[in-house]
Amino acid sequence: MDGGALKIVTQMGMLFLLIALGYGCKKLHMTNDSVDKGLSKITLNIAMPALILSAVLTAENVPSLEDILLTFVIAIVMQLFLVALAYGVSLLLRVPDGFKGAYRFMLVFGNVGFLGFPVIAAIFGPDALIYTSIFQVPFNIILYIIGPILVTQDREDAVPERVTLKTFLTPMVLVCVVSVILVIAGVRNVPFVTETFTLLGNMATPAAMIVIGSQLGNMPFRDMLGGPRLWLMSAFRLMVNPLIVWLVFGLFVQNQLLMGILVVTSAMPVANVGVMFSLLYGVDTKTLSQGIFVSTLLSIATIPLLLVVMGA
Repeated sequence: MDGGALKIVTQMGMLFLLIALGYGCKKLHMTNDSVDKGLSKITLNIAMPALILSAVLTAENVPSLEDILLTFVIAIVMQLFLVALAYGVSLLLRVPDGFKGAYRFMLVFGNVGFLGFPVIAAIFGPDALIYTSIFQVPFNIILYIIGPILVTQDREDAVPERVTLKTFLTPMVLVCVVSVILVIAGVRNVPFVTETFTLLGNMATPAAMIVIGSQLGNMPFRDMLGGPRLWLMSAFRLMVNPLIVWLVFGLFVQNQLLMGILVVTSAMPVANVGVMFSLLYGVDTKTLSQGIFVSTLLSIATIPLLLVVMGA
């Protein structure tokens, strides 16, 4: 195993240790649903925005304005394409009512923020991370607009969340807009500010994983693995998604670095923010927690395999 693949496997192991920590905290009664919800709010509204700003402010090589706009547009098109694909796949898998929103969320949104960055750096080198940072802007805008709509499709006592002006004024969406402005304006490494955002951003992944583990602690261990349908969804998320993206977007995306980033980001396990959305909107977290656990487990094998294929 080469250094890049070993780094990724190590990263996956770190994820599982953090999830196990959260699981243990729940079993030892150190956390409860109120703690999980409060930690979710801090993660979504403070730590994750700081993580994005830190990535932008610490970027070393900035692409041209033309490449920035191209990355932005292609990222939007890809995410909307995955939304449409998820609706078709949920029908193909015959997902029952009450679970369709969760499955569609899992098929659309991958864990780009934590796993995407190190995987892309291992394959393409650190200079590619600025493209990933730009990709994160439309990704997060769509995530925070469409994500709650998908998650609340499973809520029996209310209609799905509607997109309003308030939807656009979440801290994450506002930070994404600010990030684009900073990239275009060439703002980098602001003393004190950059270090502060980096420090805050460093708590995003541990906090999110602990929340997921704590929510898994609400169910018996045997239920964490879900059923056959969940494993089929995870296989699609990790292997079929990137193949379809490669076949479709390879027809018109000429920038090979951007094409590689699109493929890799579409092969990430389920985004952990889904559980936090569920907590915030009062939706059962079981299905999303299982999906994150199973897809992350499988990605220990599929992501290094992707690294080998892309390297070849």
